[in-house]
Amino acid sequence: MSTREIICQAIQERRHLKFNYKNLTRIVEPHQLALNEQNEEVLSAYLVGGDSKSRDKAAGTGEFFPEDISLITMLNDHFPGPRPDYKRTPNKKFHSAICEL
Repeated sequence: MSTREIICQAIQERRHLKFNYKNLTRIVEPHQLALNEQNEEVLSAYLVGGDSKSRDKAAGTGEFFPEDISLITMLNDHFPGPRPDYKRTPNKKFHSAICEL
């Protein structure tokens, strides 16, 4: 299964993802995989665990380029749904969704 397929399945099933990103382990609630203004695929997700470059920001919305994601695993636990600040595409950051909540 490709990274894209794992991300989209996790979004559809509202399951957490665990992956390495820029040498840090992340656990996220994936909200959308979409194209930005430069037509790059970007995962928008809510960080709920793992490592953060800024220890004071242990949780919050983040954006991740799938080509920089490694060791991706869909976890068995589910999340209830979108966070309050989630905006479906199109929005200011993304013009087209590949998959989203």
